[in-house]
Amino acid sequence: SPLPRWRGGITSPYRYLRKFKKSEYGLPDFSEEEWSRGFANKLRKKMRIKGVSGKELAARSGISEPRISQYLNGKTIPSAVAVARLALALECSVSELSWFAELSL
Repeated sequence: SPLPRWRGGITSPYRYLRKFKKSEYGLPDFSEEEWSRGFANKLRKKMRIKGVSGKELAARSGISEPRISQYLNGKTIPSAVAVARLALALECSVSELSWFAELSL
C-alpha cells in the first residue's frame, strides 16, 4: 500500500518515514546515521558531477556553508525544504538526492 500523504512542513524525509511501521510499506529499516550518510554520498556525488564546491553550493542555495559541511559529513539530516533548495541549486530533481530511491523494495 502507498505511504500516507505527506502533509508538508519542514520536517526531514527521514523523520516523516520514521512515523510509520516501515515493514507495513515494504521499506527497509535504516538508522538516522545510515540515512544521513546516504544523503551525504548522493550530495557529494552530485556536487562533483556539477563541479560545484561547498562554498558555491551555499551561495546558490542560501544554506550556510557550515550547514552544507554538516550535510556532507553526515552529521545532520536536511529538512525537506533544504533538500529542495539544494536540488534547485544543483539543477537536479529532489529524487536525484534521495539515496533511498535506489534501494530494492
